[in-house]
Amino acid sequence: MVIKLPAMVIKLPAMVIKLPAMVIKLPAMVIKLPAMVIKLPAMVIKLPAMVIKLPAMVIKLPAMVIKLPAMVIKLPAMVMSHKTDI
Repeated sequence: MVIKLPAMVIKLPAMVIKLPAMVIKLPAMVIKLPAMVIKLPAMVIKLPAMVIKLPAMVIKLPAMVIKLPAMVIKLPAMVMSHKTDI
């Protein structure tokens, strides 16, 4: 224990030097805290709206998948009709 003591004494000034920097950062962190707390309810309020939109998007998905083959089938016809115009 006595052997470790000088090493601790050498580290002490470095720790004391860091201390003011930590104290200076503290108010900035405290200032940011209310802003984060204020944002939280807004995020919670938005959540249900996003959950409500989800089923509507899921319902639309099959309709889009059903339309896809029809669009693929129309594609060659559209390309052909485009060529005949030239």
